[in-house]
Amino acid sequence: FEEGHLIANHSRTHTDFDDLTNEEIITLELGPTSKAVEQLTGYYPMVMRPPYGSLRIDSVGFLRELGWRIVRWSLDTFDWDSSRNKPEQILGRIQAHHHANAIILMHCNGPATTRALPGVIKTLRELGYEFVTVSML
Repeated sequence: FEEGHLIANHSRTHTDFDDLTNEEIITLELGPTSKAVEQLTGYYPMVMRPPYGSLRIDSVGFLRELGWRIVRWSLDTFDWDSSRNKPEQILGRIQAHHHANAIILMHCNGPATTRALPGVIKTLRELGYEFVTVSML
């Protein structure tokens, strides 16, 4: 945060928001997480990415009315799935499914992503993509 990175909210327990009421999304998942970030940084995140990309249309409206900015991904690399996350598989998915204004889902919880990332960046730059931050979207 002190280096200028955006800290967004991805929930407290990574539950499927489709299974929660709109009020539960706030009181059980987003509120406590943003409060914890605020206690550490002084910043209360109002940008969120729903777990699994799952969010009902009524929840979208509800959250937007409360001032939340919702960010979703449009291309899943499956880097989170150890049965299909070899670096060449991750890169292959991006090569096969890239599209204008793509938001590519990748995680920082395993070595496959770290190994794939240099090739992903090189390939996307060669295809003419520009990397931007969420706040630039």
